[in-house]
Amino acid sequence: MIFGRKRKPSRAVEDETAVVETDATASESDDKTAFDDESASAEPVETGDEADDAAIDSAEDADSGDDDADSDHVDDNDEDSDDEDEDEDDEDSDDEDEVDVLDYRLDGPFDIDEVDLDADDVERIDFGALIITPFEGMELQLQVEEKSQAIQSALVVHEGSAIEIAIFAAPRSGGLAKEVLDELTEITREGGGQADVEDGPFGPELFRVLNVTTPEGQDMLHRSRIWLVEGPRWMLRAVLMGNAVDEGPGRELLEDFFRNLVVVRGSEAKSRGDLITLTMPKNLVAG
Repeated sequence: MIFGRKRKPSRAVEDETAVVETDATASESDDKTAFDDESASAEPVETGDEADDAAIDSAEDADSGDDDADSDHVDDNDEDSDDEDEDEDDEDSDDEDEVDVLDYRLDGPFDIDEVDLDADDVERIDFGALIITPFEGMELQLQVEEKSQAIQSALVVHEGSAIEIAIFAAPRSGGLAKEVLDELTEITREGGGQADVEDGPFGPELFRVLNVTTPEGQDMLHRSRIWLVEGPRWMLRAVLMGNAVDEGPGRELLEDFFRNLVVVRGSEAKSRGDLITLTMPKNLVAG
């Protein structure tokens, strides 16, 4: 990684000059389709985010007090117990669980409390809830909700590869990523598509093939690969498209980009699965 960390030594990588093109696009519908064929040589694709968002909505807990439910439950009758060995065992178990949860993202993406961004002079773009590290030649498109003008997701395109990033609120106890992954798999297969859960760099990932019809009436296959990564009370959803769906330099580049993301969840109360919107950086002007 190319930024300083508070808890871990930095891993040196080549620092590239950032070249960013921005394109804030206002959506005329709820479909977040934002892959520019002119800026990428891959076959025409659609993001298929309606199914993704539906899966997240269906995974929401009806109980809005998830944060309370995520706290450790202690039986009042056990408070007077003198069995110190059991208490020590419980503490060890909690520590092991925390390590297991964080293991798959030791090299990123990160929560803001896990890194020290003042430890280097790397140029970044601050979208409020998400801080990205740009790389040379990347194009950045922002999916904007028409009525509220809130930025719903960020799409990065580079030489036929693309990755769309969105952030969602998650409970402290985790588990939202698995729920969404299971739901997406079921929705895809019920719709006649292909859904394969594979081992990925951030845990289980979903390779998906859907039959879609373009606005021009052309029938085609939409191929994507989905990463779902949880941090402290947040979940990142990354949808890989174009050349990045298959192994190669395109995916490697976007994986490095994804690892360098930093999430700033904030303290605002949100229900599990709620979209966390981004804000336009002051140093960017929408084109």
